[in-house]
Amino acid sequence: MLFDEITTGNNGQCDLLLKGVQDLVAKNGQPYQAFTCADTSGNVKKVQNFNKLLDTNMVKLPLVISANVRADLYQNNKTFLLVEYKKGKLKVEDFQPKSQVDPRSTWSAMIKLIKTIENEPLCKLVCEILNKNKEKLKIMPLNTVAFNRVNGLMEATVKLMKLADLVSKEITFLNRDVLVAASSIFYIGQVYATNTEFEYTEEDVLLGPGVLTLQEIVKIEDKYKGEIDETTLNLLKHLVISRNKGHYCAVPEAVVLNHIDQILQETEEVNSILATLGDNGYVNRYYQQRSRLYKVPAEKEKENGKS
Repeated sequence: MLFDEITTGNNGQCDLLLKGVQDLVAKNGQPYQAFTCADTSGNVKKVQNFNKLLDTNMVKLPLVISANVRADLYQNNKTFLLVEYKKGKLKVEDFQPKSQVDPRSTWSAMIKLIKTIENEPLCKLVCEILNKNKEKLKIMPLNTVAFNRVNGLMEATVKLMKLADLVSKEITFLNRDVLVAASSIFYIGQVYATNTEFEYTEEDVLLGPGVLTLQEIVKIEDKYKGEIDETTLNLLKHLVISRNKGHYCAVPEAVVLNHIDQILQETEEVNSILATLGDNGYVNRYYQQRSRLYKVPAEKEKENGKS
């Protein structure tokens, strides 16, 4: 049962994700806790717990619980009281926004594109990084705004790789191998920058996804230095570090990669907004002295599959 399905004065059995615990004391001196919980729809509520107080030093959050929750009315506001709870059977990822892609076919599409890299040692290097982070890659979101859902990181990676491949065919002087290789690991630092609650970590604040991705290359680059020339390796490292905000770049491949990354994330965010608007809705985005206008497709264009 979801929070919104529990009517005032009644109890409901809920599967909840416990995300935070605050120790409090009531006016009568009784200690209690305020649980910050999310139901399986993503709805987050404060739930008061007066029974079986949780020792936060002994439990790692987030924690999945199965709870009997009562809804009451206090000062015209709906409040929730925890009657009893126990460890739940669901997984943490069951509480995150659902995936919009099939993880197996998406992973296969990514590997298929990587295999088009003609520089075999370069191909092996990025495959090693991806395989090391495969399980997180299949679960994590890209960030808390764009592709903020299960498999969002892998979904965004495949789309970025396809754009990189497309651009390299149009602009033939680009180093296609390095561009596609960099696009395949461009977001990999995000597995350390975002946690299982889909919230930013300390690593994101201190280093950022670009540096975190660079670290993945540095850890294994020695075994490939005899096979990958220094210029190519440095170009790869430059491309992944160039995504850090505020770092301007002039290398063509880096400019292209940053541009298609910005377009990919912007259109994803805009599409999520347009989905909530009527037929005449539009979103205006201002970026680097340029304005982009996104409109909801007309009905005839929708029928023809155009946007």
